[in-house]
Amino acid sequence: MAENKPVEAKLKFWEALALGALFIEAMALVAYGGATLSFLAAAVLFLLALASAASGGILGFIFGVPRYRSDASITGNFLHNSNLEQISDWLTKILVGATLVQLDRIGAAIGAVSREIGNQLGVSSGSTAACSVMVFSFFTGFMWGYLWISLRVRGEMDPKIPLPAPIDTAAPGGSATNE
Repeated sequence: MAENKPVEAKLKFWEALALGALFIEAMALVAYGGATLSFLAAAVLFLLALASAASGGILGFIFGVPRYRSDASITGNFLHNSNLEQISDWLTKILVGATLVQLDRIGAAIGAVSREIGNQLGVSSGSTAACSVMVFSFFTGFMWGYLWISLRVRGEMDPKIPLPAPIDTAAPGGSATNE
């Protein structure tokens, strides 16, 4: 159980950080709704935050799929299925490449969506709030998805069975002796 403590400490830290970010964002949306006297604006921005966080979380999931160790000695007739890992690798490379090529268009699209949502909200600084919510929520969703799959899911996928001790082949019968 001592080996699990560092992982559990990491999980608690990252989970607390994610909940803290969610709390800060929720309070900012409540404050914005109160400052603009518009419950509708706060509700729309909250839904925008959920959609952005979900998008970032899916991307974080794709980037964080753990890789199965294939260098261990293999026993049995079957190998671990790595199709999800391969798809994750392909998608990661495609997404990074496409993002780098289209970075200026992505920025322009975020600006256009922010302006449109801001205009529809009908409150002052609505486009700034929409842009802030989209960017913050996307990146917190990405980090949460990446860290969740990297730490929590990988921890669940790791076998809990300890590896057998190596056999001393120098001793007769293959057993270790202490003489």
